[in-house]
Amino acid sequence: MTKFFYKRKKYKTNHKTFGGVLYPSDFDTTNPRGNIAERIARDKRFDEQCKKNLSIR
Repeated sequence: MTKFFYKRKKYKTNHKTFGGVLYPSDFDTTNPRGNIAERIARDKRFDEQCKKNLSIR
């Protein structure tokens, strides 16, 4: 019997960006809230604002 092993890539954590906040409702698939995309966009804007502040400093 042949066994297949899947190779996993090693990911490095990037501490230069804000990853966002996870809420318990994010894992509830029976009741979609619909604001997940808004929060992702808000977190991305936060990262961009931090880059601007760093370049001004």
